[in-house]
Amino acid sequence: MSHDLAIGYTSGDDRKAFVTGDEMSGALVWTGEDGDNAIEAKVTDDTHARVGVEVDGTIAWGPGDAAADTNLFRGGEGVLQTDRVLQLGSTGTLRFGASGDTELVRTGAAQLTLDGDLVVTGSVDSSPGAVDATSLTVSEDAAVDGNLSVAGTSTFAGTVSGEDLELDGDLTVGGAATTTSLSTGALAASEVTSSGPITGTDLVGDTLDVAGAAGVGSLVSEGVVEGTDITASGTVTGADVTATDTLSGASAAVSGAITAGSVSSGGAISGTDITGSGTVQGATVTSTGAVNGGSLAVSGNATVGGTLIVDGVISGPARLTVQANTQTGTSYTLVLGDGGGVVEMNNSGANTLTVPPNSSVAFPVGTIVEVYQHGAGQTTIAAGSGVTIRAPRGLKLASQYASAVLRKRATNEWVLTGDVVS
Repeated sequence: MSHDLAIGYTSGDDRKAFVTGDEMSGALVWTGEDGDNAIEAKVTDDTHARVGVEVDGTIAWGPGDAAADTNLFRGGEGVLQTDRVLQLGSTGTLRFGASGDTELVRTGAAQLTLDGDLVVTGSVDSSPGAVDATSLTVSEDAAVDGNLSVAGTSTFAGTVSGEDLELDGDLTVGGAATTTSLSTGALAASEVTSSGPITGTDLVGDTLDVAGAAGVGSLVSEGVVEGTDITASGTVTGADVTATDTLSGASAAVSGAITAGSVSSGGAISGTDITGSGTVQGATVTSTGAVNGGSLAVSGNATVGGTLIVDGVISGPARLTVQANTQTGTSYTLVLGDGGGVVEMNNSGANTLTVPPNSSVAFPVGTIVEVYQHGAGQTTIAAGSGVTIRAPRGLKLASQYASAVLRKRATNEWVLTGDVVS
């Protein structure tokens, strides 16, 4: 016995099927609008379909009492895609490639491991799990509540944050990197903040803020470098470098201030101001401003443009050199940078050097400034408002090439000694 079943308004309509005997022949074709279900299944009393195949090929799943919330669809040529979450079982493995040469494997609780490269055109959000890959490229932001472990290179156009960032290769971040601890090869980021240690081959960023220890090959920052301990086998470079404990490196070339409990370098130390409550130690120490330390140990030269203050011992075979400030005008008033240096007055006519009051320029008590008359015009030392200069021989340098020394004895009191006359 055979039966024919036809679905459709006419034999020419797209909606048709044929059943002959116990078998179906022909095709079931359903034409409709995007979002329409061609096939759907419900459980008794469901108000919505549990599963439906839409006319555009999308397979959608739902709870039965609400609209579908999970889907799988063709994302492009050879691409099967979902805009929801794809979850594997406890031992599930997802393979990619014609030969299955790339695997995504569940390797533990809330952890996926990729044995190939991970390239994401959007953002990565791992909560609360981990990300483990050979290399990682993300065009936006990456947020990992667990560990981020990458064997190769990681590149983020946006920001990256995670509990622990463990990278055997290099990390490049277009935005900020925030982590509990960071271990990487070369690191380049606009800003790096870590509540724990940062270790790497090279660290480059506008701002590096480390609550723990930073141990790197070289550390380069266009902005501020801050940490508890900063140790580099190479160069430490930054606008300002501050370590609450120890700063050490092969060399430290800082355009701003260097401040640390102790500053130690096997090579050169240079900065605007160098301050160590402990030892300041280097092959050479060069400061355009002040050097302040518990002790100063230099195997080479120490060059100080400002004031040198050492509470303890100055040691080493080094020569202590001073910066010369040459003035060719007829008048000059001392500035803070003149402390510990020499002011050379070079004018053919009479000229005056003025010592300012403490309210204008607060030289530390004990500051020494040498005054040298290089020109033919006689140099007179003048006291600014409220300043007293103790000079038993007078306040004028005796002749061309004569020199004298000013020493600050009290807040507004200076002593002048040397080749001077009245």
